[in-house]
Amino acid sequence: MIVVQEPGPDGRFGVTYNATTDEVASFYRNTRLFQLTAARSMEINNSAGTLIQAITDPISRDRCTIYHIIAAPPQIEIDPIGTARKNTLRISGTTNLPKGGSVSAYTS
Repeated sequence: MIVVQEPGPDGRFGVTYNATTDEVASFYRNTRLFQLTAARSMEINNSAGTLIQAITDPISRDRCTIYHIIAAPPQIEIDPIGTARKNTLRISGTTNLPKGGSVSAYTS
């Protein structure tokens, strides 16, 4: 999961990281949320959830975009292929590739 934070209308980030103390804190609430060294021992959903909740807190006024990344090998399953008609061969099936992408097939 990747969380991209955008500052609020005032141009300030409501959730900040301090490299000296390794702390993630809420600027507007003046509270420490967690330390990254401790976050590594948290479950990913807990640390990401805490971060997202803090960024989207109305007091923070920040926004965030969340990207979910699935690391799986591409998979394509082709349905049985029928007979070609007028030099056209229809191929159908399913895949785990993103919708809207293209798949090419070559014949020899």
